[in-house]
Parts: sequence; C-alpha cells; structure tokens
Amino acid sequence: MNLIGKWKVKELPVYPEPSKMIFVAVEDFPKYITDEDLLNDYMQQASFIYEFCEDGTVETMMPIPEEMMEKAKEQGAKIKGNYGVIDTTVWKEEDGKIFYDTKINLSLIHISEPTRRS
Repeated sequence: MNLIGKWKVKELPVYPEPSKMIFVAVEDFPKYITDEDLLNDYMQQASFIYEFCEDGTVETMMPIPEEMMEKAKEQGAKIKGNYGVIDTTVWKEEDGKIFYDTKINLSLIHISEPTRRS
C-alpha cells in the first residue's frame, strides 16, 4: 500500500469499560463517549490530518481557525494550507505492515486501514 499523501482519522480506540478497548468510527463517538470534555478531545484528535512523506516522516496536522492563522504564523508554526504541523515523527513499512514512532517509550504503533483524505 502506498501511504504517501494526506490521511484522516477513520476510527479511534475507545474504552467502554475498564480493560475493554474497541475501535469506534468518528461519527459513532457520541454513542460510546458520554463525558463532554472527553468527547471534545476525541473530536479534536479526529480532526487531525496525517501526511506521510517519501522521506520516511509523518506530520500530524491540526486545523487552525482562520482568525488564528496570522498569530500561528507569527509564533513560527509550520503551516500547510489551513493546518498547522504539531508533530513530526518517522514511519516505516515492515512485512506489509505500517508502523510509526509514537515517541512513547520508543514504541511503534501499527496503523490499520487508514482512510485517505479526499
């Protein structure tokens, strides 16, 4: 699979009960997440775009409201379209599986079935 390009979040892990994780589609978050603050956090994360680059890096990009764009630029944010790059890390393909560095205890996370941004 060629990952080069921009991708959006299709689903995220949710914990409906302790020690039980399920993957939930973005549009179904409200069915599983009843805490408003937590739901807002999930929705924000779901708005991120991930750009996989040929140099082996992946950039996490967050939408920046138009009224905040100039301030973000003044503060030195890396801007791509209407998004600000909030993180850059490395990714690799190994045995047909895609991994990227989470920067948490030097671990890698496997990406399953991302959805290409149209």
